[in-house]
Amino acid sequence: MRSAGVLTVSFDTCIVQYMTDAEQAERHLAEYAKVIAFRDARVREARAAGLSKNRIHTLSGLCRATIDRILERTTTQLHDYATYAGGGAYDLRDTVLNFLGDQADTFDVDGLTDAYRDAINAELEGSTIVLRGRTFYANYPAPDDATELIKDAIERADLGALLEKFDRS
Repeated sequence: MRSAGVLTVSFDTCIVQYMTDAEQAERHLAEYAKVIAFRDARVREARAAGLSKNRIHTLSGLCRATIDRILERTTTQLHDYATYAGGGAYDLRDTVLNFLGDQADTFDVDGLTDAYRDAINAELEGSTIVLRGRTFYANYPAPDDATELIKDAIERADLGALLEKFDRS
């Protein structure tokens, strides 16, 4: 592993950490995604509490145009699928691959992953929550029980029931 280096830019000094492999890079991006997952909700909360756009900009580092776009949206980003996934799964595909184990080569994994996402969304029917890609979204403001609704939907979506349709053996 390479050691951290010092990079001097303008008058500021910062530490640069070199990536050594794809797994480490993926972990860092996943950590970043968790940090920014609630960005929009936090901006809306700050504005509702009376902070000016300029103060939000100063505290968050977001440009004013981004703040405007966040405040204009009618949906809000909730949690990433990984927040609820068991077994350390990063996304739905990981869950499907973990579920299939050694038999993954005999299934249409992409089709099964899409069908699993559809099954989760079907379980969320009637709420304002939807899973797009690997992120849950809801109409703003999000339901107070969003976490429970998402957990229940994932639990009720039956991945095993979808297997036959995507078996290629």
